[in-house]
Amino acid sequence: MPFNPGTPLMSSPAADTGGFNTLVGRTTGTLLSSAAIETTAVGYGAGGSGLRGGAAPGGTGMTGPENTLIGWFSGTQMTSGGFNSALGVNTMGAETTGNNLVAVGTDAMRNSVGLVSCVAVGANALRNGAATITSIAIGQNTLIGDETSPSTSVGSDLIAIGYTAMASATRTTLSSSIAIGTRAGNALRTGSAAVFVGPEAGKVATVAGNLVGIGFQALGAATTATDTVAIGRNAGGSVTTVANGTYIGHFSGQGVTGSNNTAVGSRSLEAAGGAVNCVAVGHTAGNKYTANGGVFIGPQVGSTTATTGNNVI
Repeated sequence: MPFNPGTPLMSSPAADTGGFNTLVGRTTGTLLSSAAIETTAVGYGAGGSGLRGGAAPGGTGMTGPENTLIGWFSGTQMTSGGFNSALGVNTMGAETTGNNLVAVGTDAMRNSVGLVSCVAVGANALRNGAATITSIAIGQNTLIGDETSPSTSVGSDLIAIGYTAMASATRTTLSSSIAIGTRAGNALRTGSAAVFVGPEAGKVATVAGNLVGIGFQALGAATTATDTVAIGRNAGGSVTTVANGTYIGHFSGQGVTGSNNTAVGSRSLEAAGGAVNCVAVGHTAGNKYTANGGVFIGPQVGSTTATTGNNVI
């Protein structure tokens, strides 16, 4: 943008009688209140100017202390919020009362309001949301929320790290969950107590209901499954809506769609399909078993047994 000699680079709003404030940029801190102290705002419309998308100044002005807001429209709607740090275009663009926030990256926390003690690092990180507390979003499009209705995306104690981790656009009341890895927990929108670690772990799960998926694509097909643990590459990879499963080992329970199964060992119960109430411990134990109630203990035990039910081997 060419320099306009008629527009001062250093703003000096009439209302600003607070202390130790630094304002740099056209319209920056236009509505800064006398109550605001130790504020640094740099960039067009930054720091409680009340501007939004080029609209005329409005709002009540920024009264919160110790805010650092750097970037075009960074913290432009801020009022009583304090102790916040924002760096990037539109960062904290709609926030008014949030406290102890960190937003770094274009559009990080852009449309989110009422946040407390949250960190967003990456383009669009925690872009849309309301009343979200003690949460961390690191990576592009993490914890992105509902663009058309940001006020419906609330949550607490969330950690999303990795490209599009926990990025559902229909997130509502999600809480106490962790997604680490590219697309991990990508579709999570409600519930609590889900842990997904690894690329695409739990990537289509919509409900967090006491789930643990650790490893590449662990619980990768789960949608509304509950009370299930899968550790290892593709462990529990076909589980969709069932409950009470434990799968530990690479490809353990990969083909399982039934409930109440326990498989420990690589490829154990790998092709069990709709089998229920089975236990397999050992490499490839019960590998091809598809009936119900089988118990297989030892490496390769029952690896060729297919359809006879209620076996103990």
